[in-house]
Amino acid sequence: MEFKLVGLGDLREGDFFPDRCMSPRELEENSPMPTIVLSHNPKGRELLGNYRWDLMLSGHTHGGQIKLPFFSTPLLASEGETMHSGFHPYEDKQVFVTRGIGYIGPGRFNCPPEINLITIP
Repeated sequence: MEFKLVGLGDLREGDFFPDRCMSPRELEENSPMPTIVLSHNPKGRELLGNYRWDLMLSGHTHGGQIKLPFFSTPLLASEGETMHSGFHPYEDKQVFVTRGIGYIGPGRFNCPPEINLITIP
């Protein structure tokens, strides 16, 4: 299977420039080739409305880092992000967020690190 692979910098660090590596949506509308976007921060999805893409692979959230028993929302949700880990639908696309292997501050609780393998048929 052929696909386009696009890498974008960290939104939070001001290094997110889709116009440098992606074509506007109207130029890609009839393209049969899927586009996979690598974006450190899943919030970047909100800035890609003018671009055609199918799947975003992200990290940044550390899965929320701390998940208390009996609470569905992680304690350290970064910047109000609702996509902490796993696959999430977004409009007509998919976003996958990995918990990764790092952490900030005191560590992790009930949110183990992970390395993911995604198979694209």
